[in-house]
Amino acid sequence: MQNLAMFWKEEMEPHFLNEERILQQFIADKELWNKLVEDHRIICNLTKRIIFSDEIRCSELLQLGELIERHYVWEDEVLFPYLLKSLDNNSQIRLLHQTHIWEAVRSRNQKSH
Repeated sequence: MQNLAMFWKEEMEPHFLNEERILQQFIADKELWNKLVEDHRIICNLTKRIIFSDEIRCSELLQLGELIERHYVWEDEVLFPYLLKSLDNNSQIRLLHQTHIWEAVRSRNQKSH
């Protein structure tokens, strides 16, 4: 579980936090916003339960993988098309800029490890 704990701490948790921080200003649809946050919360809770468990349960690892895959498919098929349709050019540029800044910081942090 050490690898999962490290992956959660270094990749997934920062990804979820930054995604919410950045996208909050761009998602006007409350249902989409609530789904995004709820998916993150469910994935976070299950990941932490697995990491801090005394025994490894394959069923929970499979469930986690399915939740993450379903979330990414939902982002690709629903959330990202919504953003492309609902944002004007200036907002799209702002979103792209903020995403690039976050990725640059993340890349620097990964190199320093």
